[in-house]
Amino acid sequence: MTEIRDPVHGPILLDAGETAIVDSFPYQRLRNIKQLGFAEMTFPGSTHTRYLHSLGTLHLAGRVFDQVFPEGGWLGGAERVRFRQAVRLAALLHDIGHPPLSHTVEGLLPPLAELGLPEPFATEDRRAGHEDMSLAIIRGTDVGDRIEEGFGALGVTRDLVAGLIEPGFPVPEGSYVAAGRNLRPVLCQIVSSELDVDRMDYLLRDSYFTGASYGRFDHDWLIRGLTHHEAEGMVNLALHGRAVLAFEDFLLSRYHMFVMVYFHQRTNAYDRMLLRFFESLERPFSFPSDLSVYCECDDAYLYAILREHRRNAWSQAILERRPLPLVAGLEGERAERAKPLLDAAVRGAGLHPEWIASTGILSKYHGKTDDAYRRIFVVEERARAIPLEKATDLFERYQAKKYLLRLHVPVAEKDRARKVADEVLAGV
Repeated sequence: MTEIRDPVHGPILLDAGETAIVDSFPYQRLRNIKQLGFAEMTFPGSTHTRYLHSLGTLHLAGRVFDQVFPEGGWLGGAERVRFRQAVRLAALLHDIGHPPLSHTVEGLLPPLAELGLPEPFATEDRRAGHEDMSLAIIRGTDVGDRIEEGFGALGVTRDLVAGLIEPGFPVPEGSYVAAGRNLRPVLCQIVSSELDVDRMDYLLRDSYFTGASYGRFDHDWLIRGLTHHEAEGMVNLALHGRAVLAFEDFLLSRYHMFVMVYFHQRTNAYDRMLLRFFESLERPFSFPSDLSVYCECDDAYLYAILREHRRNAWSQAILERRPLPLVAGLEGERAERAKPLLDAAVRGAGLHPEWIASTGILSKYHGKTDDAYRRIFVVEERARAIPLEKATDLFERYQAKKYLLRLHVPVAEKDRARKVADEVLAGV
């Protein structure tokens, strides 16, 4: 047994099979990918990595599974051991395909069809997302071999794990059935849902390392409030009524972290500069689809490319820590009214505006409960279950999106642009 000391959760225990996966080169790559990309330019403590976040997610997945399916319940024996292990591994590996510098360069990942994934992925005409890269690494590198060497005797395969990261991933019929019940919805929801362990960990972790208090919530009480609900042979994640307030606090914590931390104007300015750098290159840039080469791509790899093109104005600004200065920040309807006027005035003055828009939403899952993998229930007295969105008015109260629009310009244009902006905005 391996013990890893985590500043957020305390000791995290890994068995020999999990340790072998963590020791693999594709997983060790995550040590060199910062969880929040350029956020360290704003919050200097936020240098934590995808490596540590994924370990924390594994830890929470084990805790949540034990709460939802306690020992002595109807799910027991070898089946309980198999599904518990599968969900821990899915949580551990959900980010193994993440590109460098967080989500900034996700649009530069290779075409999905080049990754060797099965249908329907093989014929989809789009670029891969980081989840797709995770699936490809699990299936096409020694990570998959290590899964089956360590846990094949339990019936845990690479595809069984991949199918919990992506509900649409094809697996043999009955792969997640136990005692006549389909467990795939609840197992997927532990990894990715309105109440998943991924966001539980990143909120607590990002709050800890940035020093921002917005992401803190009572995760112990929230986890203790979790259970499962069965309907028509499908098992979904559920929450006891007594924990609804803890869920609301959790959801608001995520919302406030996005608005106050993840959408910070300086961090977003660096993100835009990096994208402008890649757009300015003579040859279009794309990450390799060869997984052995892709697993060499980390934050240092991207910084090496920036240094190689040091004379490029965008790379030079990033390397010299000169972010695009903020000229004006607008919100909501005022932003929509002011943008065309302000854009025309700034361009008319011979300046070069960079508009950066961010939209904060309370939930990306709300309204999608027709999907079996999105349905979460609240169990009230006498085991009566209702959909989660009917147990709280928080979704209704935060139905309006938080729209943030910011105008940035090159450093040399800052003073002139602010003068123009002041004149225009005075009349809006």
